[in-house]
Amino acid sequence: MKFSEQMKKAMQQLNITQAQVVSMTGCSKGAISMYLNDKCEPGNQKKRGIAISLGLAPDFFEQAEPDVEKAVVTPSDKSGIHRITLKELTTLLGVDKETASKIAVGRELPGLYGCKGSGEKFVYIINEAVFCKV
Repeated sequence: MKFSEQMKKAMQQLNITQAQVVSMTGCSKGAISMYLNDKCEPGNQKKRGIAISLGLAPDFFEQAEPDVEKAVVTPSDKSGIHRITLKELTTLLGVDKETASKIAVGRELPGLYGCKGSGEKFVYIINEAVFCKV
């Protein structure tokens, strides 16, 4: 299976958008677009980084037929990736909603992402593997 197909399948099963992938991986919008449109393919190290950023097993994109359900690293080892509500985020950080949102959107803490959702709303995502190392 091509990387572009694997990436699309992972995004669909994780229910994340291209913009959210850009926010979570740190890759440029153009790079992600090129990967998804099969214009180019990242190197193995970049693939591993993308997989980890999405909360998947590091070797996810190396598998012939990857299965997102089996590849998502479980929360029990502090390696899961989850959407969290703004209320959960405020509790986690011990700050008010405005501050919590600014921290996530500004990517002030590794593993914590405030990704543009629909309209003016944001989706908050935490990658425990990265966040817990801080």
